Amino acid sequence: MSYHKQKMQNICCLTLIIVFLNSAIGSASEVIYSNPRLFHVRHTGCTYNKNITTMTHLELNISLPENWPDCQVSNVKISGDEPFLLHNTEGPGQIYRTVYKNGLPHKGTIALVCVEYDVQLYEVNINFAELAKQTFPEYKKDSEYEYCTRLPPDNNILADEPQIQRILKIFQRESNGNPVLYAKAVYDWIAKNIKYVTPPPGDLKICLRARKGDCGVIAALFVDFCRRAGIPTRFVAGCWAGNLDGWHCWAEFLVPGIGWIPIDHSGAGGFGHLSNNHLPLVKAGNMKFNVNENKGSKDSGCVQQGYWWFVFAGGTEGNHIDTEFSVESFAYPDMPRIGSPANVKKIYEEADISFNKKDYNRALQIYRYLILSNCDQDKNGDLCHYRIAKCFYHKNQHVKAALELLPLIKKTTGSETTKDAEKLFRRVRREVLYIDELNLSNIRQGWGSPHNNQSVEGKPISIGGEKFKRGIGTHSESICVFDTNNSIEEFSAYAGVDDEVEKGRGSVEFFVTGDGKILWQSGIMRGGEQAKPVKVETKNIKKLILKVSDANDGGIGDHADWAEAKLIIEGIYPTIVPVGNGD
Repeated sequence: MSYHKQKMQNICCLTLIIVFLNSAIGSASEVIYSNPRLFHVRHTGCTYNKNITTMTHLELNISLPENWPDCQVSNVKISGDEPFLLHNTEGPGQIYRTVYKNGLPHKGTIALVCVEYDVQLYEVNINFAELAKQTFPEYKKDSEYEYCTRLPPDNNILADEPQIQRILKIFQRESNGNPVLYAKAVYDWIAKNIKYVTPPPGDLKICLRARKGDCGVIAALFVDFCRRAGIPTRFVAGCWAGNLDGWHCWAEFLVPGIGWIPIDHSGAGGFGHLSNNHLPLVKAGNMKFNVNENKGSKDSGCVQQGYWWFVFAGGTEGNHIDTEFSVESFAYPDMPRIGSPANVKKIYEEADISFNKKDYNRALQIYRYLILSNCDQDKNGDLCHYRIAKCFYHKNQHVKAALELLPLIKKTTGSETTKDAEKLFRRVRREVLYIDELNLSNIRQGWGSPHNNQSVEGKPISIGGEKFKRGIGTHSESICVFDTNNSIEEFSAYAGVDDEVEKGRGSVEFFVTGDGKILWQSGIMRGGEQAKPVKVETKNIKKLILKVSDANDGGIGDHADWAEAKLIIEGIYPTIVPVGNGD
């Protein structure tokens, strides 16, 4: 049986099960789940440790949807660095977590957790007219009720809003115990009074005062207002299935004997309505987990695109680390039909056309679909992964691009694709690093201490009347030694005596050396002179040194600047190391 025939049989069976369940609880006429649509989702979190050697703890988390009437998950595949599943102890929600301790991951390595699955999403609609005239039994006061009616201890968003408090009391009185009518009144008030803006102007209280907020703020206000009336309500963090990184939030409230009813103020939602591309990742706000200290944090905020944190123990290194979270997804029915090899060729061409039009999201969807359908086993397989990496590169997701490229460049076939992958990998890793971003404490100098973006006296950097925003202010005799980690391709700067020294005073000479050889020297420079540009290729150099001498006449007035000093690097970050006897 073909892959897609099996998929369609699964859809039909799943639809019958959902309809049966809805009929069994007697709510099919009030809450209707229809128009199922099948998506494939790939949810990834990855981090690249650029230069931290004193990291003590790193944690990556990715949410995995549970099975709800509007969301049925299947074919789950987990990859990464020993991920394990955690369940929220207070409400619906679960995450996969990867934890590193004791200095892991090492400098220059990538950590990863990836959750991949198929999901069947349903359009949701309610029969509002029917629900509006019903009377409902009292809520069962169980742990779910307690969790979903709880307000945070410090919740005071209505402290300065007596008018809203009066309005909510009116809604509560006029709804006469019907939670649907109360929730509808709250929904309408928010739609009329809260303007959608992104990013929001501040926290929930500020947004309410300004009457502005994004989808997260709007959903949180709905949850807050309903919980104040004793109606169990929960925040939903999710995304738009079929899009890439299209994050979205909405909410649900509970009706006794009926179940959870969704609300969404976006154009694809409504009161009691959701489209069939609303993918709920977590139906809870803050989450708590039963874990020991070796399994990461015990709670978290809203888990949507993922969350992460690391502990840096300080020391001689910086804290440069890149972390990317993303959701790639596509709808199976929207993908081109796969059949003969000729069709596969046409599908590659369609993806290439999307790429050339800079529609990288669509190109990614098609390439990923080809891989999932095992079309990557043909002669274009490596090329497909390479093109996925190019999409990520152009989307500025360099860590994910590297993850696609690493398996290709490790191959020893010598194919053109492998060679192209090696070139792209260097571009992915290539970036500009200003020296002022590094830890300067290991720089040795004759007077004072080195300053980042300031002169040695703490003033804005100025050489020969020209102002510079960035750089290092130092003093002769000065020496800065880099362990390049084989990643520095080029060093450039503007060297000179800072204008805080009177014209003609001070006398210094700047040197750039690599592995014991002089690569550039300035000649003797004095106060008031124009800065001299420095540009040196440093590829394959293991030890790079920036030195300022006193020109053999003592150090009086030798306020030396390396203005706009920067490195072009490929790979992990270099390190400024303590000065040795041979330097």
